[in-house]
Amino acid sequence: MLRTPGPNKKLTEIIDKLGDKKLISCEVNPYKTIDYNILSIINPSFCSIIWIAHPSDSKNPKCLPPLIVSKELIRKGFVVLIHIPAIFYTKEWMKNTLLLLKKYGVRNIFAMRGGGPWLKIENCAFPFALDFIEFIKNEFGDCFDIVTAGFPHIHPASRCMEEEMFFLKQKVLAGASLICTQACMSPQRYFNYRQICTQYAIDIPIIFGLLIFTKFNDFKRIKKMCSSIDTSIYIKAKSARKKNRSKQYGRNWTKEIIEQLLNDDLTVGVHIFTQNHFELAKNILREISADDYKVNMKKI
Repeated sequence: MLRTPGPNKKLTEIIDKLGDKKLISCEVNPYKTIDYNILSIINPSFCSIIWIAHPSDSKNPKCLPPLIVSKELIRKGFVVLIHIPAIFYTKEWMKNTLLLLKKYGVRNIFAMRGGGPWLKIENCAFPFALDFIEFIKNEFGDCFDIVTAGFPHIHPASRCMEEEMFFLKQKVLAGASLICTQACMSPQRYFNYRQICTQYAIDIPIIFGLLIFTKFNDFKRIKKMCSSIDTSIYIKAKSARKKNRSKQYGRNWTKEIIEQLLNDDLTVGVHIFTQNHFELAKNILREISADDYKVNMKKI
């Protein structure tokens, strides 16, 4: 399916015109092979580009894979959301990078600290995601939609959900216009998180981020990064592994999560962390007739 190149849109502009449809989007890893043909068949509402920051990154942002791939995706007609972990970069470097992204046509920034809460950097320009969000708003006003991360299982650095909501609220007040969540094991965990956000008067759109479970290690990965897990689901995944059925169980459970989220009237969007398994993502979405739910980008 060929897409017509055009100006990138802010995600909030797309969401305002969703009606009863949903965003169905894909994460793209620019450090791995990308099959643009399969990605075009999936026809995602937008593509998010991950960014693995490192202190030795090139001083020329044009040479970094996330920017190279963002430019190429826009050239091919995809709406782009680029992740930017700010911890290793100076304010001057970041301003120049954001100017370059603006020139490329990027309108959506996933602003994050990066590096994990345990990483300590002396004289860091952006010690927290909040600092980076404030910087983007101060330097660029409303040029970009700013997405911030949501943690239904609580961020590793937070002591409780109340503290989690306090810091999330600060990011919203500073200029974040959307939330994209960390992956969970169950749909109910996503729904509970949305309800908690509402209780704390956090009323910006929430996009549910989810992992394609391809093996038992994917369940272990979620278990490791979450403060609490959905025990019954994990036990079933363990049982499937003992019967050499991990792959099928993971695929079926991924479909179950996506279907439940898409059938929820309040769901804005489902964002799939594909790990560049685009063929698998395409097949799963076809099996659940995802196009019946997905917004038609040509009409936006």
